Amino acid sequence: MLSGVLSIFCRLYDLRLTRHLLSITRHLLNVTKLISQDEATEWLESRIKPNINIYIFLKELVNIFFRNNIFIEDEKEFENLEKVREDFRWMRRLSIKFGIVSWGLHKFQILSFIIAAGIFFGLVISIKY
Repeated sequence: MLSGVLSIFCRLYDLRLTRHLLSITRHLLNVTKLISQDEATEWLESRIKPNINIYIFLKELVNIFFRNNIFIEDEKEFENLEKVREDFRWMRRLSIKFGIVSWGLHKFQILSFIIAAGIFFGLVISIKY
């Protein structure tokens, strides 16, 4: 049950962060024209290897849950490109962590279901015969 709730929460925030990352890139490309198409591609396709420590991840999860705003929304925030890049990388790393954790939890749920189904059918067959 807990893994299902955590899985849904991680997946929803992963989708939300991904949508926001794409909107940041689109804003920087089309509205402010602060970055070129090549830079946008580099930002989105750069390889990020997140280090997933479960305690740090849960701490980040709680911080995000109680934090009002983790997104870049104010027009003034786009003036400092280095800060935007730093926040972009942080959100991208967090999105990747959410994706990895949600897939791990989905695999755990599938495995738990298979084991439970096997135990159930084993008990049904043993009681029947």
